[in-house]
Amino acid sequence: MVHPEALAETGDALRTDLAEQGYEAIAIQVPNAAWTRRHR
Repeated sequence: MVHPEALAETGDALRTDLAEQGYEAIAIQVPNAAWTRRHR
């Protein structure tokens, strides 16, 4: 799963739910666009 920082809590909950169902879930948080523009 790839999710933006704003959805970190939802992404973590989804990863946990998938893991409980037997899936190997890896969550990757990507920086938001505003942060990316400031730190090029």
